[in-house]
Amino acid sequence: MRFSTRLLLPLFLLLLLVGAYTLYWWRVAQRLGPAVALWAQKERAQMIDASWRKMEVTGYPFFFRVNLEGAVLRDRAITPSARLELPLLSARAWPWNLAEWQFSAPKGLAALPFGSGTPGLSAASASGTLSLAAAGGGSLSLKLEKAGAARVVAEEAAVRIALPQKTPRKEGAQAFSLAVRLKEMKLPFAPAGLGGTIAKLSFAITVKGNVAPGPIVRMAKAWRAEGGTIELDHLRLGWGALGANGSGTLALDSELQPEGAFSGTIEGYDAVVAALVASGRMRREAGGLARIALRLLSKMGPDGKREIATSLTIEHGEISLGPAKLGRLPRLSWGLGTR
Repeated sequence: MRFSTRLLLPLFLLLLLVGAYTLYWWRVAQRLGPAVALWAQKERAQMIDASWRKMEVTGYPFFFRVNLEGAVLRDRAITPSARLELPLLSARAWPWNLAEWQFSAPKGLAALPFGSGTPGLSAASASGTLSLAAAGGGSLSLKLEKAGAARVVAEEAAVRIALPQKTPRKEGAQAFSLAVRLKEMKLPFAPAGLGGTIAKLSFAITVKGNVAPGPIVRMAKAWRAEGGTIELDHLRLGWGALGANGSGTLALDSELQPEGAFSGTIEGYDAVVAALVASGRMRREAGGLARIALRLLSKMGPDGKREIATSLTIEHGEISLGPAKLGRLPRLSWGLGTR
């Protein structure tokens, strides 16, 4: 009898704990659906529409999982609007940390920019982590498999977006930061000397200046008027014989065209000049002079290859690499935002 009492007491305590945890789990689970709906309602005031065809909450007993079928996120802050479509979105969080969610989109995603019916970005699948700060803001880490845009497909893409806790108000304040890493990018063209695959490309930018909602042209003008800039914190490129590292600043001129100044190092510059000559964007004579000028500027790098510590500038639509003019930058069209 004494043995049975000693056995029943821990069993009773265990059942009590399991019962209390189960009650807690179900109460939170019942609130998650309305909480997501309330979030979507609040986001409408920020001109973001979130909708889905079906929602379910599962995951007992180890975590909370929210599954959304037919999810669509539309940003009305930009005119025409852009939207993100996810056939299936699954997000889960540990019961003791509802501020961090791991999510996946196993059926892929499609981003349709500015009212277009053609995806601007698509991916075969996606996964990542969303971290929410108590005072607002947070960060999103995203991994995409077979991500494609404009006939360019990367086998793997990693993206990280960080938002400050408060919307920037003063001139030059940070709006958000973005870091992107791409691997094995297949291009629809193959420039001579470079090939049709970019082995690796990574960059990190910090956008400064208030990004106000409205038509995209008005948004760009207001952002420029407030001193908006894009700080390129770093850029790393590996494309055939070409290797590049750099940083700099990009802005918009009075005609809303890109202008900027960057500095860094370049390896394999001969391949770049050869590609420009082969594509007809640079005359053969000009290419020869450019190679001589760049050779004089180069020095031996730490990996034993010749590299150039130089600058790249974009001004009045012209791109210049050090003293060599590379040609004109295609004019940026803002026609979609004039409506």
